[in-house]
Amino acid sequence: MNSKTIFLFILVCTLATTVCSCNQHPNRSYFTINPENRAIIIPVLLNDSITANMHFDTGWNGSFTLDSLFCAINPFIDLNSPDSSFKMGSSWSPSYLSLPGSFFKTLQTIKIGDVNLTYQYLSVFNFKTYFNTDADGLLGIPYQDTTHVWELNFERNYLEIHQANRFKMPKNCYLLPFAEYLEIQIPMHIECSNGDTITFNSQYFIDTGMPQDIVLVHPTKEEIDFFYERDDAVWISSGAPGYYIRHIVRSTLFDDFIADSMRIYTLDSSRRISYKRLIGQNFLKRFNVFFDLKKGQLGLQPIKNFQRIVNPNHCRYYFSVKYSPTGQLLVDHIPDYNGNLYYEAGVRSGDEIFSMNDKINRDLTYEDRLELNKADTLRTVFIRDGGERIMVSTTDKYDRED
Repeated sequence: MNSKTIFLFILVCTLATTVCSCNQHPNRSYFTINPENRAIIIPVLLNDSITANMHFDTGWNGSFTLDSLFCAINPFIDLNSPDSSFKMGSSWSPSYLSLPGSFFKTLQTIKIGDVNLTYQYLSVFNFKTYFNTDADGLLGIPYQDTTHVWELNFERNYLEIHQANRFKMPKNCYLLPFAEYLEIQIPMHIECSNGDTITFNSQYFIDTGMPQDIVLVHPTKEEIDFFYERDDAVWISSGAPGYYIRHIVRSTLFDDFIADSMRIYTLDSSRRISYKRLIGQNFLKRFNVFFDLKKGQLGLQPIKNFQRIVNPNHCRYYFSVKYSPTGQLLVDHIPDYNGNLYYEAGVRSGDEIFSMNDKINRDLTYEDRLELNKADTLRTVFIRDGGERIMVSTTDKYDRED
């Protein structure tokens, strides 16, 4: 056998091994995460012919949603007569920002890998515009899916759906029973940078659509007393009106798992969310995650290559604004935390934003606003009723750690 024949033989064997290896995981679908919206996007097959890129969000409570324009250009299902119509939107945003949507009581069957999944109904609305995304829709784990175990593998970025009756949880998993649908209770010991400590054994809802580690939506008095007014807290803008307060802590979970850089967030005000506490993507990314609804448990398998997903355009929160009846842009709220350059310069609620980088606010065009958003330095001039002017210059409006 000459060298050329040997080479071809090795090549054929390698290709055959690769094909066999791929066929061993027919129910695996690889996902991507865009840093700007930090959504988990997976491809699914609709009607055995149309590929849709879907946002995987357990916070969507087991439902299946498609973008209205995607449905219009892909008439794979009869959408002529919805069973009902209602407003749709995120629980994080005010209800007045919700958009009209349609509800269809028809079984929806899709494929992830080679697995057929059935959803009890379909909702349709202007999803792309509302969430400012390229995804074609959104899906969660179907309610009462006791025939599968859903594996969200952050080590290699894939979603794999296993047959529940043949699945064995990895031996090195932490196992947590579901108290309610996708709600777990985790013992957590927290240490702040100044040495203050507290221990919680609280219940959390698993929300893969939320990028943060942990958000205390409706904190207890004990949590409020511990986290609020801390000098090392950082105020950052939320996607909806308002802000988060971020606390970077060292957390010990399950008595022996240490997370040195856990981010715990508190909110300026409650949102339209019924759950008291949420666990999101940057918490889950420390593990490979197994959702087993048949046995009613969550498996968390620690991984070594945790890497936080950071939104490069997330801004610090310095103040919020509102328009007056006469069209003035006024400071609506300004917190007095240490490091708020605007408050320290004397800016107060009711002051008017007169100009930014020497451009008069009332005369700003759309192109001007785009240019200001990209500016490295922002010089803002505020005026008060008495004619007093305050100029504040900031060189870094973005939050680099969220």
